[in-house]
Amino acid sequence: MNDADVLNEIYDLRSEIKRVGQTLRGKTTRGESTVSEARFLKDARASLTALLNG
Repeated sequence: MNDADVLNEIYDLRSEIKRVGQTLRGKTTRGESTVSEARFLKDARASLTALLNG
């Protein structure tokens, strides 16, 4: 994986984390958050950390 691929993957993960985070915050406010969304967010953050650490 070259640098451009890594940067694209980071950007994609960051966008998805942001989208799910916003959704989760809205649902939490209304008391509707789901375990699967919270798990996705945790897994996405772990993937991003792994990419950044090489």
